Amino acid sequence: MAIQTSDFDFDPFAKAIPGQSLTETPGKRPFETPTQTSSPQEALEAVKQSLEDPIAMKSTIKLLDAGISAETISSAMVLKMFTEGVFSPDVAEIIKPPLSAHIVDLGTEAGIEDINVVNDIPGEDFSSDDSLQLMEKVNPDKFERQMTQQFEDKQFSELADQVEFPEEVEPMSESFLDMEVA
Repeated sequence: MAIQTSDFDFDPFAKAIPGQSLTETPGKRPFETPTQTSSPQEALEAVKQSLEDPIAMKSTIKLLDAGISAETISSAMVLKMFTEGVFSPDVAEIIKPPLSAHIVDLGTEAGIEDINVVNDIPGEDFSSDDSLQLMEKVNPDKFERQMTQQFEDKQFSELADQVEFPEEVEPMSESFLDMEVA
């Protein structure tokens, strides 16, 4: 019996049998085929050539101008080309630094003055205010939800502070059975 989730049937028992990959025809998956190049120079040239496309160039410049680091852009580009089978992961790692430098050059030629080259690692003094500022830039929807929740919590706290509770009543010294009925 399949469990219905959203628009497709999901069978939790539909998993690969151990050794199944040894019986399938080789070459079906991208990682089973040889890469197009194993030379870091050729790989770097292929990525640079893909950046010559006007749309790719414009997008890269806009990302740099928005504050995305050249390191992040180069990581995304080599990941894409690796998944397409252009080169292997080790070649991707080798070409990241010169690709980042090329991306910085493109940004400089486009007139961007404050280019982030590498990703900053937050230090120990990364406060919750810093986290909220970063969240506002990177994930505005989550930031809005967080701010709304904080506002609602503050309102609830203020309302709770306004509620006056009666002073503590001394316990009765006699049993309710001994009390006189009026």
